[in-house]
Amino acid sequence: MSNAVRRRHVNITNKIGKNVLVHCRSKNDDLHEHLLRNDQTNSFSFKNNIFRTTLFFCRFTWDDKLHCFNIYDAHRDACTN
Repeated sequence: MSNAVRRRHVNITNKIGKNVLVHCRSKNDDLHEHLLRNDQTNSFSFKNNIFRTTLFFCRFTWDDKLHCFNIYDAHRDACTN
């Protein structure tokens, strides 16, 4: 199966020790906000776009502070074999 059409799976597990509000999205998909309690996992899957430019980024909020991370970047994370 071509690397571009292979399904990607992302798991986000809260190990902060308190509730975390998570909001993930890409250019085309908004996964909406989820409250993750300690040790809970939120998962999603997707396929890379044909240009291999897929980017998912998430906002994490705890203690009234916002933290942003690129969770999946096709250039960084895609397997090449």
